[in-house]
Amino acid sequence: MAEENNQNKLITAFLAIIIILAALTVVYVSLPKDDDNQSQDGTTDDEEDEPEVLLKVSYGESTNEYTLDELIELESYNCDATMIKTKLLPNTVITEGPNNYKGVKMTTILEQFDNLPTNYSLIVNSTDDWTTEYSKDNVTGVIDIYNETGEIIRRTGATMIIAYMINDEYYSENSDGPLRIIFCDEDYTPSNLWAKMIYSIDIIKE
Repeated sequence: MAEENNQNKLITAFLAIIIILAALTVVYVSLPKDDDNQSQDGTTDDEEDEPEVLLKVSYGESTNEYTLDELIELESYNCDATMIKTKLLPNTVITEGPNNYKGVKMTTILEQFDNLPTNYSLIVNSTDDWTTEYSKDNVTGVIDIYNETGEIIRRTGATMIIAYMINDEYYSENSDGPLRIIFCDEDYTPSNLWAKMIYSIDIIKE
């Protein structure tokens, strides 16, 4: 009889263990799970792999955003260009270049807006808190163009681009980048129009 009671106790204990394990399994399954793709900082693998937006171009309520790959997918423009700094000292000029640049024409970027106004100006914002303003004439190449002595030789013919490469090297690896505005011409274009470290452009209706 004692042996039978011991056997019953063992069976009862075994069943109790099974019931407890089953209950714990149900509770565990019911607990909210962290996304397998979620990192400790709350971002998912997909978010971490998402390319960085390098440029935002806005007009009114419309904004176009571009990663480096998206800029590369647009029609590219390649040129040699040299900047010139004048009026630092009497009869003194400083030049930089020529260097080879690759990027996208500003007009190509602006053409992405169906509602682009007939007349406009651009406010270009840089990560160093510097802003540069351009007129529509500037965008279409109307700027002062110099010779090597710092004399203005004409006021038309330049090409304004957003460059992402210099001498076959991406600007993301360069302190002036990741994007820079360049005025391409066979002669010298003024350094004050070469905006560096740009990240956004606002189109202003005139």
